Amino acid sequence: MKGTNDTSRSDISHLLKGLTVSEITIFFHIMETALLAEIRGEPSPQTVNENQVIEAFKVLYSSMPEEKVKRLGNILGDLSGASDSDACWAGLTLYEGVSRLDKPYNTILARALIQPEGKRDTNR
Repeated sequence: MKGTNDTSRSDISHLLKGLTVSEITIFFHIMETALLAEIRGEPSPQTVNENQVIEAFKVLYSSMPEEKVKRLGNILGDLSGASDSDACWAGLTLYEGVSRLDKPYNTILARALIQPEGKRDTNR
């Protein structure tokens, strides 16, 4: 079903049957929120594109000492192989760096850090 446009009512019904009461409550809360946003004409959540993120990272890196940039680049380049200490350092360094940036770069990187993988807008 994922990635297709042929989801049927029976598919949704089948999925709902597998949910707990708590999950169903959350599902309907999300549906209600989405429906109200649609009715009110509220904008969809903003996304950032790869070019914006690349530019914002350039600005971030230019604001940091070279040794910090190298360490951060090495850790982010192999995050799954990084130690807990290095991963923690990288996270703190990113959040601290982003908080010091001016708009729009702080906003772009903040969104990029919380935006689900694969959800970057490639059309802007």
